Amino acid sequence: MKAIENIYQLYKEQLTGDEEDAVIIISSLLSELKREELMLFIDELSYDELYEMLGSYMVKRLLMRISQDFGEAMHSPLDGTIH
Repeated sequence: MKAIENIYQLYKEQLTGDEEDAVIIISSLLSELKREELMLFIDELSYDELYEMLGSYMVKRLLMRISQDFGEAMHSPLDGTIH
């Protein structure tokens, strides 16, 4: 995805390899976008990218919901990817 490569190039000197870096950067960038801007970004995604994004989100949300009922943290058997 071109946007991710651009973000990486912009911040690569500041990254430490910690997952928290990615969360902070993406959260900061997304928080500044309006819904319409987010939709334009989504429109640029390929089918596979959209499938992976939506699938990852849905798995995460389902696991969160399941953990509410079972009272324990759930871990994805999919290792963060959707096939």
